[in-house]
Order: sequence, then C-alpha cells, then structure tokens
Amino acid sequence: MHQQRGFNRLNFEQFWCKGRIYLFRSLIITGMLLLLSCARTVSDKSTILRMEMKLTMSGNVDLDHYDYYIVFSVSGSPVVPSLNVIAQQEYFPFPGRAYDEFNYDLTLKEGVNYFYRTYFSSWSDYIICSDQGAVLYKSGAEAFDKATSANNHLANYPPEQKFDFDFNVNGKTITLVFNSQDILDNNKTLYFAFITCKKDETKNLETGYLQDVLYDLSEANIDLKAGKERVNKTDSQSGKADESANIVSWEVRIL
Repeated sequence: MHQQRGFNRLNFEQFWCKGRIYLFRSLIITGMLLLLSCARTVSDKSTILRMEMKLTMSGNVDLDHYDYYIVFSVSGSPVVPSLNVIAQQEYFPFPGRAYDEFNYDLTLKEGVNYFYRTYFSSWSDYIICSDQGAVLYKSGAEAFDKATSANNHLANYPPEQKFDFDFNVNGKTITLVFNSQDILDNNKTLYFAFITCKKDETKNLETGYLQDVLYDLSEANIDLKAGKERVNKTDSQSGKADESANIVSWEVRIL
C-alpha cells in the first residue's frame, strides 16, 4: 500500500499563525524588560537623597558671634588649616565672602590668593551656617580656582540662590538637611570637614577668626547612597577655642 504525502495548507497556516503569536509575545516581553531597565536607570539618577549633617559643640551654639562651616571635596580630603594656624586664631577669608583685605594676617600672606592656592583649590563647595541660615557656595568645578585674586574673589563665587535646606539649632547641636545632589551626584563619595570661626564684629564683614577645625579626616567621607551614615566624636586640639565654637562630635546620614 502506497501512502502519498503532500502539502497540507491548513496545517501550514496553523503553524504559521502560532509562530507569529509566539514571536509577538517574545517581542512584547523583550520590550517590557527594556522599558523596566531604562526606568530603573532613570530612577537611580533622579532619586533625591537628603543629607543630614549634625555638628555638636562643647557649649551652646551661638550664631550671633560665630560662624560654622562645612567644607566639601569630591576628590579627596579637603585641606584645612594646621594646628598652629588654628591655635593662633588667624584671620581666615572664605570664597565669595567679603573680607578685610588690609588685615595683618592677610598682608603677611600676600593677600587672598594665598588661601586659594593653599586651601580652596582642594574644596569643591562649602556651606556656612550663621544667623542668616545656611548658605551654599559652589566652585562650579571640582575645586575653587587657585588663580583667584582679590579682583574676582567675589564675582566668581556668588552664593547659590536655589539651595533647599532645613536648618535647626538645639542647644549645643546644629542640624542641617539638604539635597545631596546639590553637592555631588548619587553613588559617589563625598569628603568633608568642619571649621568654626569667630565673627569679625569690628568691621561687620563676612569673615572672621579661626576657632576650631576637624583634624582627623580619615572617617570624614560618605558614599551618597540611601542608608549610609558616619558618626564620630572628636576633641578640640586647638586648646583655645571658645566653647560655642569647640567641635566635640559630628554625624552624617543619607536619608
């Protein structure tokens, strides 16, 4: 008995139809996976993280007579004044803030450019906490330009106008909360230091005299990821800081 095989049009059409359905489903699944991947990437970049920084003194915080600075760096520990400089409570200007250009300490160092070359060229940004609240100054790059002089000191680094923050003083502790992306992108490492100064009340300018500084910077850095935190207790080593400006501990958290 001979069995003849031939082309079955109905079976072919059924097979082709099922194949197109499977292909269509595969394309939909692949597309959904790509969309989820893209959404996750966008979400990682756009997630707003809040940084909480607490700074505690040995005495009550006094915003009328002292300024409290948080200095940042994106490439390593920022350079801060030495123990000897702090002990002498030298006059210390900050980028973008009015200062006394005829101050004796500055004339010995040949002006404000010395501070840019020595310190500010390792700072990316800084925040001052004072009786005016919290003010952010940005370098606009990885660091303030070491070539900055008295001629462009104020014009090059104006205070940021759109700085969203929560600022609170409770006894001996300052608490500042702000968007970490105002300083650096998510998932990167941010370095920081703290400096306190006594206001120059004689000339009513925006700069004053050094009181205390965070010396041990080995732990003064944090990864900008939710849930990260750093807690440190330190003792003033200047020996001359007023209690309201004498740093005893700090805490940093990413919320």
